Amino acid sequence: GCGARKEPAFRESRIGSGPDRVWVFEPSGRPTSLVVFVHGQGNLKETTPFYHRAWLEHLAQGGSIVLYPRYELTPGAAGAVTHIVRGVRAAAARLGAGGLPALGIGYSRGGWLVLAYATMAKQSGVNLRGVMSVFPVSPELPLADLHRIPRGARIDVLAGDRDEVVGKVGAAQILTLLAYIHYPHRLTSAKLIRSHGDFVASHASVLDDTPDARAAYWRRADRLLARLKSRSERS
Repeated sequence: GCGARKEPAFRESRIGSGPDRVWVFEPSGRPTSLVVFVHGQGNLKETTPFYHRAWLEHLAQGGSIVLYPRYELTPGAAGAVTHIVRGVRAAAARLGAGGLPALGIGYSRGGWLVLAYATMAKQSGVNLRGVMSVFPVSPELPLADLHRIPRGARIDVLAGDRDEVVGKVGAAQILTLLAYIHYPHRLTSAKLIRSHGDFVASHASVLDDTPDARAAYWRRADRLLARLKSRSERS
């Protein structure tokens, strides 16, 4: 009716404190999936949703509960994966979201950390079904035991043709490690994001909220989430 207020499409909150803090974006309706979004190494704003907010809100509006772990108080601090696990475990338990089909998305340093987190996802009470590693850095030492990635998880690795920060090296190294442990080839995908027109597939292009950036990154995650949800409904 006249003057009626529109229900917000998502709710934002925070759970935990310090490096275990997690920002939560919840859809207004019944959630259909869970996304753990692991940020990269930048300034202190990168440890908050500041740069990725548009994508996080888009995921929540699409029906996903989105968890954004802080995992560090200063960029590059040690113990990142442990803090991701602690924060996600607390948030998933409070929200009752552990049974939802889950996708891990990681960017830059987070592109490797999300794979390291995947090896410990069961400890965080999350039903991880897929990983999307976007412009990852080289794997950090000590290497995570990738054999412990949940069986059947889909892994997509993206690199940019104009990435001036990490190039294609990290993506190639991750794919080599997956091949070394004989991770099923049918469950892995490698994609080179190509520049075209005014769109430049640079390292920072992942932070953009433009039609080209949405097509390159957001839609790919949306398709992967749709596959994970469809598979969950069949099982």
